[in-house]
Amino acid sequence: MALQVILKSLFLKKELFTMTTELRQTASLTELLGTQPLPFTLIDYENTPLHISPSIKTTASLRVLIASYASFLHRQSNEATIEFSIHLEDRVNLFNYTFTPDSIVGDVLRQADLAMTTVLPANYPALALTFATGPISNEFALALIVENDALYFQSTPAIINTKNETLFNTHFETLLNSFDQLSELPIMAIPIVTDAELETYALLNNTSSLFNNRQCMHTIFSNTAKKHPHKAAFLSVDHTITFSELDEQSNSIANSLIHKNIMVGDYVAVYMERSIDAIIAMLGVMKAGAVYVPISPDNPQERNEFIMNDTQTSIILTDDKTNSLAKIIAPPLAKVLLLEQIKNDSFTRPIVDVTALDIAYIIYTSGSTGRPKGVKIPHKSIATFGYAETQIFNFSAEDVLTQFYTLTFDASMLELCPMIFSGATLYMLSKEERLDISLFAAAIDKHNIVGVPMVPVSAMKQYSLFATAEDKKKMAQLRYFGVGGEALPAEVARLFQKSFGLIPLINVYGPTECSVLTTTYRIDKIVENHITNIPIGTPLSNYRVHILNEAQQYCPVGVAGEMYIESEGLAEGYLNLPLKTDEVFVHTAYSSNKMYRSGDIVRLSNDGLLEFAGRKDSQVKIRGFRVELGEIEDHLLKANHIVDGAIVTTELQGELTLIAYYQKEKNCQLNAHSLTADLKQQLPSYMIPSYFIEVENFPLLPSGKINRAELSNRPIKSEKSSKVISVSNATTPTEKNISQAWCDVLNITSVGIKEDFFEIGGHSLKVLALLSKLKKTYPIFKINDFFQYRTIEELANYADHANLNTMVEKIMTVHTDLVEHPISLGATATAAHYEQQHILLTGATGYLGAHLLLQLLKSTSCTPYIIVRAKNKAAGLARIIDTLRQYDHDFVEKNSALINNCSIIIGDFTQKNIGMSSTDLQFVRTTIQAIIHCGADVRHFGNKEQFKKNNIESTSYLAEFAKTCTNARFHYVSTLGIQEDLAVEGKWDPFLQQEKITDAPLIDSLYTNSKLESEKLLQRYFDDGLPVTIYRPGNITCQASTGIFQKNIDTNAVYRMFKSFILLGKAPDVSFAMDFTMVDYASELITKLALNDSTVGGIYNICNTTQIDFKDVIQHFIQYGYTIELVDESEFIRFVGDDTPKNIEGVELAMAGIEGDGAKNSPLVYRCPQSTKFMQAEHLVCPPPSEAFFTKMIDYAVSINYFPKPITCI
Repeated sequence: MALQVILKSLFLKKELFTMTTELRQTASLTELLGTQPLPFTLIDYENTPLHISPSIKTTASLRVLIASYASFLHRQSNEATIEFSIHLEDRVNLFNYTFTPDSIVGDVLRQADLAMTTVLPANYPALALTFATGPISNEFALALIVENDALYFQSTPAIINTKNETLFNTHFETLLNSFDQLSELPIMAIPIVTDAELETYALLNNTSSLFNNRQCMHTIFSNTAKKHPHKAAFLSVDHTITFSELDEQSNSIANSLIHKNIMVGDYVAVYMERSIDAIIAMLGVMKAGAVYVPISPDNPQERNEFIMNDTQTSIILTDDKTNSLAKIIAPPLAKVLLLEQIKNDSFTRPIVDVTALDIAYIIYTSGSTGRPKGVKIPHKSIATFGYAETQIFNFSAEDVLTQFYTLTFDASMLELCPMIFSGATLYMLSKEERLDISLFAAAIDKHNIVGVPMVPVSAMKQYSLFATAEDKKKMAQLRYFGVGGEALPAEVARLFQKSFGLIPLINVYGPTECSVLTTTYRIDKIVENHITNIPIGTPLSNYRVHILNEAQQYCPVGVAGEMYIESEGLAEGYLNLPLKTDEVFVHTAYSSNKMYRSGDIVRLSNDGLLEFAGRKDSQVKIRGFRVELGEIEDHLLKANHIVDGAIVTTELQGELTLIAYYQKEKNCQLNAHSLTADLKQQLPSYMIPSYFIEVENFPLLPSGKINRAELSNRPIKSEKSSKVISVSNATTPTEKNISQAWCDVLNITSVGIKEDFFEIGGHSLKVLALLSKLKKTYPIFKINDFFQYRTIEELANYADHANLNTMVEKIMTVHTDLVEHPISLGATATAAHYEQQHILLTGATGYLGAHLLLQLLKSTSCTPYIIVRAKNKAAGLARIIDTLRQYDHDFVEKNSALINNCSIIIGDFTQKNIGMSSTDLQFVRTTIQAIIHCGADVRHFGNKEQFKKNNIESTSYLAEFAKTCTNARFHYVSTLGIQEDLAVEGKWDPFLQQEKITDAPLIDSLYTNSKLESEKLLQRYFDDGLPVTIYRPGNITCQASTGIFQKNIDTNAVYRMFKSFILLGKAPDVSFAMDFTMVDYASELITKLALNDSTVGGIYNICNTTQIDFKDVIQHFIQYGYTIELVDESEFIRFVGDDTPKNIEGVELAMAGIEGDGAKNSPLVYRCPQSTKFMQAEHLVCPPPSEAFFTKMIDYAVSINYFPKPITCI
């Protein structure tokens, strides 16, 4: 008996970080299922069997294999929810389980048992577990083969190859054997890494080096000063101090502090701007045995007061600039002392019993609760770092280096250590020199500076953007340029190299809790265009890094986990926060030393480099989609004329909203509209920020990073339109009511009556919220009114003058079949043959268009020419690949060469000559043999001008272009809504008496009428000799084979309607025939029709030959597990509109259905006799809307979190 188990992994998130195959020989399962394409070519080398315990062989337990495989996928990907189908003879079952850190073996085994009782239809996803008795299918991206007594993996070289097959084998066999033996063991606690992987970790952490870190910072400095007494320690614009002067003056400060009864361990604040005097004070505090507490007058007063009180500082050292302010904020018992007044003639080094274990300084970092955390750094810790840094940068006493950072930021210690440990001279940059690249470069040149230890990423980007040719010459003498503080995008590194050449870049990483730095990565080669992120490299000497999961087990190579840092450079903990200290400074089974839990997510690559993946909390969820803010920000920064930018989130009306803040180049035209259009070329709609807000300058943290928290907390004001038009306040009662509704929905405080709703954060879902707020007061309002009248002034004027009598709804009772009419555009003069080998396709990034492209690639030898809006052809191809992968990942990966051969045409079909370059225009005109026009604005709501431009004029431009091609056919994808709307408006029967489309009356729906006008236009072109065929799709729904639906599922009226019923628990008790035309069937039918010579001039309805009643569909949802009560239609409408508590989203979606294409009694039925004749001749069968189909449809919507899970499944 053959047994086959096909596993479908429906992962709910994308990985934060990806590397291309050029950078890594092999790829993890996580990356394969992530965002970047990897080639698929099946392997054929000899596989290594896995070793199975005897009891597993004898029991041959299916439940153990299923549970082990689910756990294997979980451990390889870090995904919480693992879902797949199980094929066993004629049955297909579902395994679905959400892992938690506490999930044990027994839990997963019980879920495997439960899975065998849940029936599903068959499908063939990319992952498989197969019991084989014959040849193994080569269609799976990853298969675990069970053949007789052997188990082995079969896959592509991107996943399984000679370099990593042993890793996968060992991981899986460890889990499999554990499932047989240890039912109470947590899944995450099972150690699965191989000896080879542990060796990779060991090599990474082979960092031991002999340093004398049992010295204090000030002692190391004094020893250095003795070696170089007359050498400059610090330079600034107007001040120079030698090592001996710095040593003596800091001794003087120390002696004065001791005289004032400062004891070892006391906290002494230095409240000064960044200056040489502040450095004197720092060393003086340490020499007195006290703890140095740097406080910046640039920080908020409240923060500074908190630090002084938290440390219970007894003395505050100031200068003339800060003395008076310090007295205002100082604690009652603290003494405020001017540095100059406490200097004395006692220059001898004080003798104080300070050890390396005593605290040297405390740095305050932001806390998640808003309260700063004081990080206590002992002398031994900063000494550990100082010696390690010297090894990395190879400092010497001959070096002159920059000093950039404020002293309240621990990066200042990175700059001070070369002076303290090696005798290097530091040039303290002025504020102007830090901000202006020309002044910065002039300082480099004037003072013979050879190295920049570190600047923030933002500063490096500014330097790169605005450097002149002269600046570049002056920078050429640098031996290295350090950058850090946040993730370094490859785009910024390339920008630096473009401006300054191959000055070695050193990407530095490290938390404050680990004494400045932990890892570094040196870049001394060109950063290629395919690289997206820069690694953080390898640990410093005497620092060790462990990547662990939530059960503190090592993560396999390539699998992301939390970084634990082990070193004598660790902080002692947080001041006055013992619980927080114990939470992050922890013991593990891997060392007797404490480790710091960084909260940073990293992975170890096969080449032994650490790759930063983000923070634990860096991902957000927008409208059900997982979004990485860094990805959006990366595209924003690439936009033309953008100097800097940041993407943050703000919760508005309970909805997490994306906000883009940007700084643009001077004297350039840039606005929210152009930025939105640009990002739409690169990102899906749910990743487009709702607001684009221009700023002159970004708020910065003391570290130089953008203060994203401050941006997130800013109130969102409707300011964009007010910059270009005068804002008028609402005056009439209607304007005031609508204005208040806008403010409520958009979460803004005020709005002008001339502002465009869609330019200040509005979108289609917000329209539903508006409708639900205003419908009671203004029953005249329909959804499309908000698209047609986009300002408060226009909408109020419409509401005040509209005729309520126009609201009377026509009720139809006579059964009506909506067939093709007319059945053709007219007879063709002669039967002709059309080659159609070279086909121009529009709309290929849309849902139906993408499936038409897939059909052309899969089932024909045609060469597609794809019109795409993008910056260049590479970006256009990337958009196409991303779209196709969404709908058929396996095909895309296995046929990358075929897809790469598609001809990408950069253009815009809403413009004359299709917006193509002259070169492409000439090439396409002489090559194209057919045009399939599937691109259109398919939103059912909008304004007349939009539909005219996007649907009617675009069709005219393309038809006119087709006339210039030689004997090219023109295929137009229209809509069955034409027949339906004509019937609803009482115009269908009269139209049946007419012979041509041009005789059809106008339709009230702007969208449908735009498609009808396009058909009329094409009728005229057909009469002039252009071979036209028209296809009218009905309700295009999910794939029959998988249930996969369009990316923007929330814009589909049918899915929104059923979601409203699920959320409300009620639906109207109505009867009407529903069409579910599976997209894979529709695209196949259209492709076959298009390539058949006999269909020229034909008009074909593309709908399901089997219609299903609405009530029967509701029963399928109920059988799935939802509770939906059918109630009288009028009762349902009252229920939606009344004030009883109910799900707000459900109300908004239901309101859209009531006012639009919702559930209503109707005698209309889609029919397709012309298409049916063709199907019969081609032996093409339309899948019926069966229980199996609805299960797949709902499964997918649940898997992407659009439909909620039934309560019975939670």
